[in-house]
Amino acid sequence: MHISHKKWVLIYFSIIIPLLLIIPIYNYHIDSDFIFNNTNSPSHTKLLQSAKLLHEGASLSQKNWHGHELILLKILHFSLTESAPEVMILGTSQVANIGQDIIGKDSTFNASITGGELAGIIAMWEQYKLKPRNPNDQVLLEIYITQGGDKHVNFIESTLNYVRPPLYPYIKNFFQNHSKIQNKTTNDIIKQRINHLKSLPYAIKNFQASHSNNLLIDTNSPLILPDSSYNQMEHLADNESQIEHATQMGIKLQDRLIDIHNFEFSSSILMALLADMKAHGVKPIFLLTPLNPITYELAQQYNDFYPSIESWLRTYASEHDITIIGSYNPAKYNLSTSDFFDANHPRANAWRKIFSSISLM
Repeated sequence: MHISHKKWVLIYFSIIIPLLLIIPIYNYHIDSDFIFNNTNSPSHTKLLQSAKLLHEGASLSQKNWHGHELILLKILHFSLTESAPEVMILGTSQVANIGQDIIGKDSTFNASITGGELAGIIAMWEQYKLKPRNPNDQVLLEIYITQGGDKHVNFIESTLNYVRPPLYPYIKNFFQNHSKIQNKTTNDIIKQRINHLKSLPYAIKNFQASHSNNLLIDTNSPLILPDSSYNQMEHLADNESQIEHATQMGIKLQDRLIDIHNFEFSSSILMALLADMKAHGVKPIFLLTPLNPITYELAQQYNDFYPSIESWLRTYASEHDITIIGSYNPAKYNLSTSDFFDANHPRANAWRKIFSSISLM
């Protein structure tokens, strides 16, 4: 039977087109990295089940959670709360282990986003604004100063160049009046979505994720507690690697190039956030995360970056009747190297020392 050239072309495309569409359709459907904001994906459904377990008072295990899971899990967990907690903690992984046992309030929610940086703080603030709250409710705001060097963004800057895809839908409204930031983040997310849509490695990752179990309750040594704080275990960093990381980071921070004395704080993301908080009737408590003593001492050898920022923050806080908890300088709380996991992540015991003399109303 003779088949014409035209029919061969039709047969070819009828086979190749579905094959080309399989990977994009599969990646969008599973979406284990939550790139596409597909709330109907199996990945989203499983994560919502985990969030419901936390909301019901369960603790989740030390399974190999990846960063995007932890981000969206935090958002979904908070979305299940009916009203704002007495104490809301906005921050990064540096404050992730501050729980209700340290704060001293049963109604505490640790909304810190590990790996989220500024975008994570803003995303959770946007969620907080949606909740009914009492006049006495308090927001602890970590004044995040990255240890990543000049390529990462500080709270005191006016740009945002780092947004994890799961956070994008939750920060858009905040930056609607900041066209430069809005356009950059939108373009970055579009590029990531296109790349992930056609990615074979992402399809393999999605296949593996679709056969994993995220619903692991653990009451003995959990990672995620019902107040959404992290139970970071003491064995996460040994003494040798801890000192090495603290030393390397301290040397790296000696190269800070920002001239703090000529910096325009008025145009910073921090000022935009504080203005939005004021507009919604919220006066935050500033939370300053101390550095490892090794890191802090090395960082100050060639510049006064951290002391200058802290001095400015304390002056601003005094002028606006804002309370400050913590300090970038570990010596103010007699913290030692053993109080840290690494250069910039205090252990729970360090936070207990800091909060021991503080009583939140």
